[in-house]
Amino acid sequence: KKASKILAATLAASTPPRSVSGPRGRLAPMEETWSQGLPCFGSVRPAPSRLSPSVERCAEGGGSGNRSIRPSCGCCTKGCCCDAAGEGSAAGRRRGRYNDEALLRLLHKSPYIGFCRHAPPSPTLKFSRNIDAAAAPELDLPPGDCEDVLEGFLENFPADVWAAILSHVAELAAIPRLSVIAKSFHEALLLPWAWQGSVVRIDAPALPRLAPLLGHWAAAWVRASKLVVPRSKQLQEELTRLLPSVPQEVAWRFDAQAAGEGLEVIRSGVAVRRIADGDVVVLGDAPIIATTGRPPYIEVRLEEFEEGPSGDGVNEFGIGFTACDPTKLEEIGSVAAEVPNSWVVDFTRTMVCLSVENCEEARSYHACSTSLAMGDRVGLRIAPEDEAIEVYINGHLCDRLRPSPGHRVPKDAHLYPVLDLFGRATMVARTGREAPEP
Repeated sequence: KKASKILAATLAASTPPRSVSGPRGRLAPMEETWSQGLPCFGSVRPAPSRLSPSVERCAEGGGSGNRSIRPSCGCCTKGCCCDAAGEGSAAGRRRGRYNDEALLRLLHKSPYIGFCRHAPPSPTLKFSRNIDAAAAPELDLPPGDCEDVLEGFLENFPADVWAAILSHVAELAAIPRLSVIAKSFHEALLLPWAWQGSVVRIDAPALPRLAPLLGHWAAAWVRASKLVVPRSKQLQEELTRLLPSVPQEVAWRFDAQAAGEGLEVIRSGVAVRRIADGDVVVLGDAPIIATTGRPPYIEVRLEEFEEGPSGDGVNEFGIGFTACDPTKLEEIGSVAAEVPNSWVVDFTRTMVCLSVENCEEARSYHACSTSLAMGDRVGLRIAPEDEAIEVYINGHLCDRLRPSPGHRVPKDAHLYPVLDLFGRATMVARTGREAPEP
């Protein structure tokens, strides 16, 4: 509280300069409040200037205007699964002049409080602590021939037969489709043997509706091999309480707090879309899972990919890895290769080139953007034998780019995804695949 009060008094007494140094050394005019659309002054991200007495009283009362990177919101970070698109902070960054009420909202929503990143608080997920009281989803299915034929199948067939059948299709996203076939299928999916040895993937958009019923489904997942969940402290703690013996993995999503002004993170972080020509770099919100026998792999699908020439007509999108934690970045950069500690493969019309620390390390002509089309999957994998960057198109190995020994990816590094959307690529979505699959 004392630090917040001192910070508020210092900023209130300061007089903003007439101009500041913007990205790449360009000078930009500055209003009495911090400039709209300008993410950094010089080399640091700014705090709002000229806090009014009402805002100082808010700081004295222990408001949200602290200088922590991660707020004590009881959830994960921005981009939590219950935060549909992280739109609050984006709206706060687009405001021009602020009155007292707007500044109070800024203290709660802006990712640039003080000189560190923080995330806006996420809504509390409503888990049911009483499993018996949490009503199972009710299905209003019209009777039909299919229902009559399937009636009694659960009793007539052994459980291991149903386990063998449902193990091929049992996944969270398929539950509504399977339940429509017959009510008995819905009942079977609530039994543990239907999920035995399977990977349960909980997608962020489904979590708000799933949370009240998580106790019912958790009882069915006791034999699952692992749980793949979005980054959410609430969800991870609840699953640890319900399923302490089932391992969890955090699946990365596009981080709205680590995205340029020219991008919009949508579908709860599953996809990102270009909305302007500048500042089109985005990072993931969690490290890529890498274990023994499972090298780091990322894959995105080209959801929107223009057919004709775009941009400069030569350079296209870039995709790669970075060992830099997004929460510690002071400036994202204008291209993915400018992100510190990064290994980025840039697609052009005639080739692909590997940039390490924004310097070209290797190039090859086996893969390029000319043959890509909307719907194609583009993936990168770090080869375990020689640390080469392998390029996959629709699950097929198309190229290998090998950096010099002094610029290879450290084996013990925590790697985050990093992308930029230039050229014809205007929207991409993560696929969630752990390895290349044709």
